[in-house]
Amino acid sequence: MRLDKTAGEIFDCVAGLRDYDGSYMTGYVLPDGNQFPPDERTTYSAAAVVLAQDVFSNGAAASLFAPLR
Repeated sequence: MRLDKTAGEIFDCVAGLRDYDGSYMTGYVLPDGNQFPPDERTTYSAAAVVLAQDVFSNGAAASLFAPLR
C-alpha cells in the first residue's frame, strides 16, 4: 500500500505550522491547538521538514527510504 497521498496531506498540514521567521514549532497539542512547549523551536523539527521535502522530491535522502516505497 502506497502512502504517498496521505504523507503529502500531512506534509501540507505541517507547512501551516511554520513561523514567520521560517522555524517550526516543536510540538502541537490537539484538540486544544496549543504549542508545546510554548515558543520552543528546535533544529530537529526543521530537519524533519527538510528530510521530508527531500524524499518527496526524490532527492539524495530519498534513497535512504527506498525500501519503504
